[in-house]
Amino acid sequence: MDHNHYFKRNAVYKVEKDEISVVDVHENNTITPLDPWMGAVVSLADGQHTIAQLIQHMTAQYPNGAPENLVKTLESVVDRLTETDVVELTLR
Repeated sequence: MDHNHYFKRNAVYKVEKDEISVVDVHENNTITPLDPWMGAVVSLADGQHTIAQLIQHMTAQYPNGAPENLVKTLESVVDRLTETDVVELTLR
């Protein structure tokens, strides 16, 4: 995965308490809760930041050191979100 790509949302999302969900406005506003990793990526997908910046931001959330598989986990999350068109990767 090219970490220089920007990532942006293609879906409406909602935050309720600590849970982030995607809202399908084309299917009667169907709400699909996301796991915490996917929710974090969707909430940060503003089209103004790169995958590299996402990785830096998420790494900073672990003051005692990020998990070894953090980058692979984030890449997997972004891949799944792009496959379902919730998130789109762009060059700018």
